[in-house]
Amino acid sequence: CSEAQRDWWSATYRLYAGTAEMGTLAKQKLTLQRGLEVVRGVGNHGLHANLLVHLAEVFAARMGEVQESSEQPWFYKEQWSALQERSAHYWSTVIPILQRLQQNLTVLVPKDPLFPHLNQDVPVSRIPELLEEGRLFLAQTAAQQGRSEEAIQMLRGMNTPEAARHMAQIYKVLANQQLEHIEDADEEEEHQRRLEWESLLTKARNCLTLALERIGENKDNPLYVSIMKELQSINEDLGKAQDQLTDKLDGGGSPLLTSSTAGSPPQHAARGDGHSPGLESPSSVAAQLKALTLDNSRLLETCTRSEQRVEQLTEQ
Repeated sequence: CSEAQRDWWSATYRLYAGTAEMGTLAKQKLTLQRGLEVVRGVGNHGLHANLLVHLAEVFAARMGEVQESSEQPWFYKEQWSALQERSAHYWSTVIPILQRLQQNLTVLVPKDPLFPHLNQDVPVSRIPELLEEGRLFLAQTAAQQGRSEEAIQMLRGMNTPEAARHMAQIYKVLANQQLEHIEDADEEEEHQRRLEWESLLTKARNCLTLALERIGENKDNPLYVSIMKELQSINEDLGKAQDQLTDKLDGGGSPLLTSSTAGSPPQHAARGDGHSPGLESPSSVAAQLKALTLDNSRLLETCTRSEQRVEQLTEQ
């Protein structure tokens, strides 16, 4: 190790063991504090981008190992949450450095860094991949900590299938939250919460469709099958909501206006990522056709029943 590292380890041991001399106590504490700041990536730490990425990935991997070792999601939550926080910290630290490297800007480092740059610089071709990896992890962390809007904003700036899929999962969680304890709500509140549930679920479907568009014709992508299953599940849920609306209409009651039947035609609907497209691209149309799993005969029957009910009301 370097001389600076030896001084830091020596100061750490002496302060821990209580063997530091009184005349050098202040200097030993300063050396220890500076070393901890460097290790934690605080201030002008001088840590190399490769080292920061390595630390972020190691803590993320350890977090995954702890999660997989637990029988229930809440087991060891304190432990894996701490590892997640540390990984997120290093990603937040290295992303600005990677952005500067991508723009060929100088990264300032101390004259005598505690950890000298022994490795080669990050290849420019790998920087976009690392940026996507870091941003995706930070978005996942924000979502798991309940900062859904912040996570969605992060994911909107990314152009990968994984980002669109994660955004869909966030919308699904928000949609399910609308149905929690709905039996305790009054009629008006229940109506509003069901409308919001359908709106959020439609956004999730749009995000999954966007993910399929980004995958393109590569059906070997590991995300393809899972996205198709999620789309089928969402379409079934929205189909059941449409059936309930038709039943209310057949029963002579006032139909509930839903986000899927008014104000959101598919060809002009805002995508789940918040961007409103103009003309749909052929790949987008193809992705939406793949996602269409509702039975045409059932839709035709629904329309026929609705038209018959309208005719009966007109004759009355």
